[in-house]
Amino acid sequence: MLARAGVVLGALLLGWLSIAVTFANAAASNAPSLALWLWPDHAVAHARLADTLLASGGQAAPAAQPAQVAEAAQQAAEALRRNPTLPGPARILAMQAAIRGDGRQSDRLLDYSAQLSRRDIPTQFWLIEKRVQANDIEGALSHFGIALEVAPSTREILFPVLSSALSHQHLRRPIAELAHRGDAWRSDFLHYVAANADPASAGTLFLILAQLGTPPAAPHLQGLIERMVTAGNVAAAARLYALVDRSWRLGDARAQLDGDFARAGDLPPFGWELNQNIAWRGPRPDQGGNNALQVNLPQSGEDWAARKLLLLAPGRYRLAGAYGMMDGGSGRLRFEIACSRGGSVTATLTAAVDRPAGALAGTLDIPAGCSQQWLTIQAAGEGDTSGRLWLDGLRFAPDRRN
Repeated sequence: MLARAGVVLGALLLGWLSIAVTFANAAASNAPSLALWLWPDHAVAHARLADTLLASGGQAAPAAQPAQVAEAAQQAAEALRRNPTLPGPARILAMQAAIRGDGRQSDRLLDYSAQLSRRDIPTQFWLIEKRVQANDIEGALSHFGIALEVAPSTREILFPVLSSALSHQHLRRPIAELAHRGDAWRSDFLHYVAANADPASAGTLFLILAQLGTPPAAPHLQGLIERMVTAGNVAAAARLYALVDRSWRLGDARAQLDGDFARAGDLPPFGWELNQNIAWRGPRPDQGGNNALQVNLPQSGEDWAARKLLLLAPGRYRLAGAYGMMDGGSGRLRFEIACSRGGSVTATLTAAVDRPAGALAGTLDIPAGCSQQWLTIQAAGEGDTSGRLWLDGLRFAPDRRN
């Protein structure tokens, strides 16, 4: 009878132990005090309670008050005694050592925490601060990289810091080298920099990344190029555009024009911007493998079909090209040069389009003082019938006959 009672009692104790451990494990992260009531030797609960004690004072480590740190350190020591592989408790004991003035012990414990796990973000942040104070740029950036890799949520904090740091010339290459290695977060960082950093600093970062072998993609460059053009830094914008359009060259009218409408990945304003309501790239009717600009001619009035920004020297230029109607009828093309987007037109060339295939030729003048030129192609239908035309083989070159 006593033996049977002993078995029952043992079973009850084992059941309670199982339930206590299960509930303690479940409560350790969100309710560490409850977990310790259920299982006083729970190392993770001690560690979590230590972090909770620091956070309860409203201060971020390592700026917490000494009394908070002392109480948290007591829990951290309990956690490490039971499980010496927990990084958080080691970091809290490092904080206590720093407050006591024992810098060597603090550094040892902090390094120990970092070695245990790269995922303890407070440790990484503290190491960033220590490296910055020691003017150790490479060391600080290495911990930036670790935090960004293991905890994507840190981007909200660290991206603005890195972006602002680009204003310091001596930090641009180290940050570029860090981004070059940061495959997991580099794309998001470049989008952030393009939209928020000083344009000149962002442009330098992008050029260095291209030198390192990880050039920014077209979506990263689009907004930054437009910001530079708006700010009047057109030369810097052109250098960035050359990263995505290797055929584009400063001072070369033919290379800048892309009159065959064949380049892939080009970006406005240096690449063609098409009016998607009426214009697109499509095969020529007489050369199926050759793309051309195709335009649905507006029946009422004139509308722009395509435009781009050129950077050419003042002077007279000859414009030539091929065109034709695709659906019968007739239309009209007009080429305009203006010295600023939306500004006054300084030169025009008009061509009637009334046959399946034809050629255009004429001149356009770029006046003195016009350092950047917006070339716009306007299109209009003739009569009441709708039509569709194609335009290809545009050539723009200095008129050597002057």
